[in-house]
Amino acid sequence: MISVKPDLFTSLDGMKWLLFVSILILGMLFYTALALINSFNREKQMTEIKNDFISNMTHEFKHRSPQRVWRWS
Repeated sequence: MISVKPDLFTSLDGMKWLLFVSILILGMLFYTALALINSFNREKQMTEIKNDFISNMTHEFKHRSPQRVWRWS
């Protein structure tokens, strides 16, 4: 029976690509998660700005209605 001892450097050389691809995929997942969180925060900000604008416009229209202008004339 012939036994062959695996060479440590040969087995590490084959795993080098696997390690590289794994780190690359993890980096892409991390970047995607950060982009998603950033997108959610931007959407939340835009919603708050929109609601503030609508609230301010509604308030201004209530105080400048034609009935109030007519009463002051």
